[in-house]
Amino acid sequence: MLSVVPLSGWSADMTTFRCIWVATLLLLTACSEQGLHRTNAQLREAAEAFVPADATDKLVAPGIPWVQLSFNVRRPWLEFAVDENRIARARSEGWRVCGPAKSEWESYWDEGTTPPRYERHKMVVLYKAGTMLTLIGMYDGPEENQPIQQGVVISQSLSEKAARAEAAKMLMKCE
Repeated sequence: MLSVVPLSGWSADMTTFRCIWVATLLLLTACSEQGLHRTNAQLREAAEAFVPADATDKLVAPGIPWVQLSFNVRRPWLEFAVDENRIARARSEGWRVCGPAKSEWESYWDEGTTPPRYERHKMVVLYKAGTMLTLIGMYDGPEENQPIQQGVVISQSLSEKAARAEAAKMLMKCE
């Protein structure tokens, strides 16, 4: 079960907060088009279908116009938070998949943190029938022995055209 935690009382580590913040910034320009409005319950159901069964520390971000589920998972180094078999099954269920145009994992030095640190993340976008899902896996630091990966699933109501535009802004190519 996912729990809603108000950000003012949130005691989770800054990594999860930053992951949510990055995702929020990426999606601020996205807007729903008329006729494609999904209910919050529909968006949450779509998002929960991609949260791994072994996820821990599950949170629902409150007070935003989309559904955002955050969690932690134990994975071998650079194995994506959402199982590749689940993404393959999504394709067979009619989801269109958009992935990174370059490498699978992006790395950068985050100077917005104190102290600054190395970040690594991977994103995949899925679209089906007015729902866009953004799947994010993220590690802090370059260390290959990090077993904990932060994950985020963001679900929002968008047209296919708007979803493709959002994926393109994130430099992703869609099937």
